[in-house]
Amino acid sequence: MKLWDKIVAAMGAMVKSWVGGPQLWLDDDLTAQEKERRSFYDKAWTYYRGHHKQPLKVLAGQPNDNVILNYSRRVVDKGVAFLFGKQLIWELPLQTEQPKKPGEDGEETESPAELALQDLWKSEEQMMIFLTDLATTGGVCGTFYLQIVVKHDETLRLVALDPYLVLPKFNPDDVEDVWAYHLRWRAGDTARRQIWLRDTLLNEDTDTEEPDEEGYWTYWTEEKDGRGVWRLVVEAQEWPYPFAPFIHGKNLPNPHSFYGRSDLEDADLNDTINFVAGNTNRLIRKCAHPLIWGYGFQRGEMRVSPGSAVVSTNPDANLEVLQQIGEVKVASTFLDRMISAYSQVTCTPDLDPANMRLGAASGFALRVLYGDLTEKTGLKRSSYGAALIETMRRCAFILGFGEDHRVKLTWEDPLPVDEREEVEGLGFDASQKLVSKETLATKRGYDWEVEQKRQENEGKGDDNIGLALLDAFETGHRGVTDQEDED
Repeated sequence: MKLWDKIVAAMGAMVKSWVGGPQLWLDDDLTAQEKERRSFYDKAWTYYRGHHKQPLKVLAGQPNDNVILNYSRRVVDKGVAFLFGKQLIWELPLQTEQPKKPGEDGEETESPAELALQDLWKSEEQMMIFLTDLATTGGVCGTFYLQIVVKHDETLRLVALDPYLVLPKFNPDDVEDVWAYHLRWRAGDTARRQIWLRDTLLNEDTDTEEPDEEGYWTYWTEEKDGRGVWRLVVEAQEWPYPFAPFIHGKNLPNPHSFYGRSDLEDADLNDTINFVAGNTNRLIRKCAHPLIWGYGFQRGEMRVSPGSAVVSTNPDANLEVLQQIGEVKVASTFLDRMISAYSQVTCTPDLDPANMRLGAASGFALRVLYGDLTEKTGLKRSSYGAALIETMRRCAFILGFGEDHRVKLTWEDPLPVDEREEVEGLGFDASQKLVSKETLATKRGYDWEVEQKRQENEGKGDDNIGLALLDAFETGHRGVTDQEDED
């Protein structure tokens, strides 16, 4: 191709991209901080999904000695399991304006507000799946977003947003004071965004508009054309509630920042683990077996193979074996130390069943071993719990039950339970009358109301059997048929 042809082709490509190539304009208007934040999300998801870079070069025709150990996924998944691995119990405290109604048996049933909020989850299983996805997203990205969606039939739906799509705008002097949310996504090669903006008030002192703390929100949708200009595609609408439909939270505390800390802040250590593991694998392949060497042999005499002997006609020939296993042990020890270091900095216990007697571990020992992860989980409960409570409060308000409904969350102990120690402890509490029978039943995982009803039914059944036997005795029947009596 001639130089002139190349210039013409380049000019044509430039014009085409200017007129019909919106791909070049998808993210050009993001700030440096927003681009950096998105880059971190991409990197963190790469570690979690196991798409790690291969640290060792692979030559043509040579084996690939790289070993990828995805400890990053284990860090996130273990944190999620401790946070939402067991059933989350929540209840709505009784409100005077929404009293509970008596059931058929005289027992109080759920209030209308409780039933409406329960319908958000459809089932306990779906609730746990939703919370697991939410915690996984937060564990990887460090920040999570919940969105309340009002459907056409006026029912609600909760959505766990991808933080990559959310671009918040907040007060730099108060990171909790959010002014706007930009939701940006791609439809093919077209960039779209939905802008949620808090209403503003005129500041008479400075003659400028400032976000109204008690204001409502307005939202509209735009689409970026081929020239990189945002065009309105959905007219502005008002959100008829004094709060945004978005609830954000931090995975782990990160003072003076809108964004929280990810579980994978130190995921670079996983690269070192993979590097050491790959080198260890290469050492084993090349040096784990003994290296036989010698001198004084004629060409072709020194052939070493299984089941064969090396024989030489030279009486001065000598054969030696060079042991290389020591280097492999050093590499393996260093690999174990790197894995242990990654576990320590991420507060994830590295428990090797081969080196731990699980049967001998008491409840106290388990709490010591899982101490760091338990403390980390406590921090997460505060953040995720506050977000869920606020989400339920807003949902109750939207559904018309007022703004004072705050859900009470009860978290179960994530640690494995020693049945014997638990029974002995509860037995002592019962003997000293420190707790009620209902508390004991709840501690053991029983539903007190259900068990009470079952015991009453069993008692009625025993009474009925006793009355039947007494009636049979008084009437002369012995519980056998006449035919059996004749026999």
